[in-house]
Amino acid sequence: MKPADDIRRIDSSDRTLAAGRIECDLNGERSLLSLAAVTMKATVAGRVSLLRVEQRFQNPHTVPVEAVYIFPLPGGCAVSDFELKVGTRVVKGEVRERMEARRGYAQAKAEGKRAALMEQERDDVFTVTVGNLPPGEEIAVRIECSDQLAYFDDGMTELRLPVVVAPRYIRGTLLDGEPVGHGVAGDTDGVPDASRITPPRLAEGFDPKVALKIEVELLADGEEIRDLECTQHAVRTGLSADRVTVRLSAEAEPLDRDFVLRWRVASAAVRSSCLAFTDHRGVRYAALSVVPPRRDGFLGRPRGRGTWSSCWTAPGR
Repeated sequence: MKPADDIRRIDSSDRTLAAGRIECDLNGERSLLSLAAVTMKATVAGRVSLLRVEQRFQNPHTVPVEAVYIFPLPGGCAVSDFELKVGTRVVKGEVRERMEARRGYAQAKAEGKRAALMEQERDDVFTVTVGNLPPGEEIAVRIECSDQLAYFDDGMTELRLPVVVAPRYIRGTLLDGEPVGHGVAGDTDGVPDASRITPPRLAEGFDPKVALKIEVELLADGEEIRDLECTQHAVRTGLSADRVTVRLSAEAEPLDRDFVLRWRVASAAVRSSCLAFTDHRGVRYAALSVVPPRRDGFLGRPRGRGTWSSCWTAPGR
């Protein structure tokens, strides 16, 4: 981590992709903290994925700060859990209407409490605001979400884990007044919340590589996972009796591209499967899927959520 007197100031003219930066408010000035590590662990049963994400930061300043982090999640996913770990204390999140949640966060921050607010800006862009971060302590943001994977005409499916909010086209004329968010783009009459979906770019002097750890477990007989490929990262693959495990080969990667894992789920005939598994909290699930036959000669156009898949918890849990 950079020492407190070496924290880089935000330069909105820097066009490098955002790569795991978190912004903080220090005595009225906006500064950037470096992202220490990202851990993503996905469990896939049929075409349903359960994803756990942990992002770790550290406050190198000598005073408490408020930090804002804009980050991506799979588009259309359902967030089921959110928690903030500061030192030994864990703050659990709960779902509230946006304005009510903001008022609750502001009140907790004014009272000197450690608080966090998570808001959805787009179907794949989220903002976390963390107040009263103690000096010198490590901060861990943990999120759990689930998603249904896309199905393509050629019988392939894919798991896509975004690690960077890509630049967006911002149309319209700049609005007068203060921006509503902390991004590098100004709000416009066409995109009035542009400053909430354009995170800061990589500041000069920051290492674009972080401790990125990705692990994917595909629950199935190894013979059912065919044509497995990771198109943008080097990976290591392990095979056991009931699952295939995929991990990143490198210990540090730049956060500049999505992790994309593809494999074939369809054959020449209709396929059905039922998988049972237990998550890290001991909750038992079952997933039932029916997959149509592949369509030879097609170029792999996505059918979206066109196939039938269902996931449910065991009775009593």
